Amino acid sequence: MDYSMPDKDGIETATEIFGTFKQFGIESPEHEDWPYMCCLSAYTDQSFVERAKSVGIQNYLFKPAQIPALLNLINQLKLV
Repeated sequence: MDYSMPDKDGIETATEIFGTFKQFGIESPEHEDWPYMCCLSAYTDQSFVERAKSVGIQNYLFKPAQIPALLNLINQLKLV
């Protein structure tokens, strides 16, 4: 999820997505069906990271994302 997008920022969008899951009783990132979301942003101030994580976003990468950071994220998620 990009932090800064036109019309609606990534935090608002993530909040809506997570809100949909909450409507079905899936309440937190600890739940196995909770969607994994990573924020990608040029905002490096810790307050942006904290705000993203406060709505349920599990990871935060800074732009430009470096290949090692992306590979580490993929490895953590066991996508490959």
